[in-house]
Amino acid sequence: MTTETRRAPAFKRLSTPNYKTFNLTAEQAAPATKKWFVVDADNQIVGRLAVKIATILMGKHRADYTPYIDSGDYVVVVNVERVRFSGKTMSHPTVPYYTKKTSQKTYQYYTGFPSGRRVNTAVERLTNKPEDVLKLAVQRMLPKTKLGRHMLAKLKLFKGPIHEHQAQLPVEIPEYL
Repeated sequence: MTTETRRAPAFKRLSTPNYKTFNLTAEQAAPATKKWFVVDADNQIVGRLAVKIATILMGKHRADYTPYIDSGDYVVVVNVERVRFSGKTMSHPTVPYYTKKTSQKTYQYYTGFPSGRRVNTAVERLTNKPEDVLKLAVQRMLPKTKLGRHMLAKLKLFKGPIHEHQAQLPVEIPEYL
């Protein structure tokens, strides 16, 4: 086949764009550029609240999100003992917003010894260590690497409405998150 009989391609080749993709660097994601958000966990469902918090900790709400750089912001959560699970509401003497799922939800951990499996219900966790309920929900939504542990360190949980980060001037989480 000669060159005269060949036809030109029916499509036009697209050239590469003339702009460069933005990549966030560690210097641009310095702690000075981080914002502080405050969340009131009173009467909030654990999983839905954890999704919002994990999004902010990872930095996915920002336009300059980069997966391998910690570009997220700090989150302060108050009233963690007053979170709730979805389900049918029931009455309980010590746990506010007690539901059927609260009694059925279990948390397990291992002591490291033979037969060292321990199982707690959400009621036991909310009465003994209420911060762990929300912390575990957020932790399981973050990357399971050093970066995820660094992101989790930016989560500050407090029982009651008072927290110790007033000097950072935290703002409420916007509605779109």
